[in-house]
Amino acid sequence: MELTKNILKATSINNLNWPGAGLFKNRLIDETCQRRWLRQSVLCYDLQCMFIGKTGYGKSSTLNRIVGDNVFETDDINACTANLYCADYILNADRHYFLSLCDLPGVGEDEDRDAGYLAWYQQMLIKSDCVVYVLRADQRDMSVDLKVFRILQIRPDNCVIALNYCDKIEPVSRCSVLPTNEQRCNINLKIRDISRTFNFPVTQILPYSAYTGWNIGALLYAMSGKLSCGFRT
Repeated sequence: MELTKNILKATSINNLNWPGAGLFKNRLIDETCQRRWLRQSVLCYDLQCMFIGKTGYGKSSTLNRIVGDNVFETDDINACTANLYCADYILNADRHYFLSLCDLPGVGEDEDRDAGYLAWYQQMLIKSDCVVYVLRADQRDMSVDLKVFRILQIRPDNCVIALNYCDKIEPVSRCSVLPTNEQRCNINLKIRDISRTFNFPVTQILPYSAYTGWNIGALLYAMSGKLSCGFRT
């Protein structure tokens, strides 16, 4: 299955309101074959970050929060993403370097479609410097996610587990965008459970809320660390 990007937003890295975005400016990228993409028949090299996970877990809303614009379609009920949709940031126009944030279709609704989506995941995994796997803090069943991790052999060296919907974890509070002390305790318990289940370091599991924006900076910092491995030394 051929990979084709649908670019929803294309702008300069100067327009990305991201803590540490300056880290990416005027840096050289390792021009490996895995990072190659064609944009209007022009050979480009991308620092690629892919967002994957189950349908309804907030991949698109997380990306909208990161880019500061509602360019990725979201729906509280129905799945929206059925192709590869990206927001691209020009790092170096002369060398055709980009930071590309890519939203992939969610799995877990249909086994036949999942097979095709997992094939996309596998191809994108090879081309990505950072994988953001989105989980929900208020969901217990992680069997589909475990299957994806097993098939793709996802490892902590280039992956961050993004624990979304921390505002929904019990006991729910509507008085503040910050989690209450009780919620923080339950969030920490959830992180430890995920760490055991996926054999993943606690430090690579980032709790946040795409809805309130709580702790999104910590997620961005973790993503920056993974992406910076693509710089030429």
